[in-house]
Amino acid sequence: MKVVYITYPWFLDFSIEYIKELSKKVALHVFVLTSEGKLSSTIFHLNEIPDGNNKKSYSFAEMKASLKDAAIFESYIQDCKGVDFMFFPKKRVGLKAIERNRQLGKMINAIAPDVIHLDDLSIELFGLRLFAKAKKWVIDVHDPQPHSGEVDWRRKLIRTLMYPRANAFLTFSEHSKRTFQAVYGRKKPVHNLSLVPYSFYSKYTDTHHGLEAMANDYLLFIGRVSQYKGVDDLVDSFSEITDAYPGLKLVIAGKWKANFSIPEEMVNHENIVVINRFLENEEVAALIRGSLAVVCPYKDATQSGVVMTSFGLDKGVIVSNVGGLPETVFSESGMVYDRQKEGGLTEALTTYLNGAENGGVFRQRQEISADYNTTQLVKLYQAI
Repeated sequence: MKVVYITYPWFLDFSIEYIKELSKKVALHVFVLTSEGKLSSTIFHLNEIPDGNNKKSYSFAEMKASLKDAAIFESYIQDCKGVDFMFFPKKRVGLKAIERNRQLGKMINAIAPDVIHLDDLSIELFGLRLFAKAKKWVIDVHDPQPHSGEVDWRRKLIRTLMYPRANAFLTFSEHSKRTFQAVYGRKKPVHNLSLVPYSFYSKYTDTHHGLEAMANDYLLFIGRVSQYKGVDDLVDSFSEITDAYPGLKLVIAGKWKANFSIPEEMVNHENIVVINRFLENEEVAALIRGSLAVVCPYKDATQSGVVMTSFGLDKGVIVSNVGGLPETVFSESGMVYDRQKEGGLTEALTTYLNGAENGGVFRQRQEISADYNTTQLVKLYQAI
């Protein structure tokens, strides 16, 4: 079976795990798409576009010199039939973008795939269905509805254009599946798999992160900071327990969204460390490894890549009971607290810090392994 798998840098920490295992089961051709203005996201860090972006696409071999940690990527894609990178213009909708869609469609048609698998959608692909030919199309849905404060007209447009072409959809939590069917109906099959632990970060073994403040024990919030992430709730709860744990710190690490902030006096505390910038892969790994736990106090969520990044580093998590978060967090891997309960987060932090979970043996479950999920995915390809 020949499969074309299309993904993007902002999903690459997720998709690289699927790519590694799926390439052992099918003839897999991967396309990584982004714009000329977005050369860094999640695990993807590119110094420059080779040859000034004068080609329609670049093979992995052509990208190696510019791609940070290319050797790690190579260990994940070695069984792929091909991995190509394509850079769309900064103006993501326009004549040049249409031409990129035509070029991509031509490359796909030359492969003659049985399945085109889209790891969610990006507005760059607004014209792809006009040019690419395949009987079976599968589309991943990471967020059936936009998060609080993150409504985007481009998402609505590309879904309107592309969803009618799909033969099946994939979600990554039962919550997401239910939400998707409530919004888009049940006319086409929706299958649920799981996010899997992001093992890519485990390749970074240097524990030095250059932050003297990390000499103390600390709880960690990591990732993009935006309205729905609940950082304000976490700061409030942490402030309530500092007297009981005088040496404990809270680290908030990740780039803050421009449209979100909390009062400076809330984080202006000697035991709160704010790192407001994009984090390098090795920093993500070191910060998570060194923490007592990763806290995800989200106000709404579908599922969480931060949870899977933590699991890939064998680190326990403390998560709110929203969306699909509770589906992958078991007693062996963390704690789930009731966000609607007054003082629920404060109680969870205290229970974790005082309990056996803190420093306990971390264990994962088969249901969230890449091998298990890609086996189910191949069955889906065959069935549709």
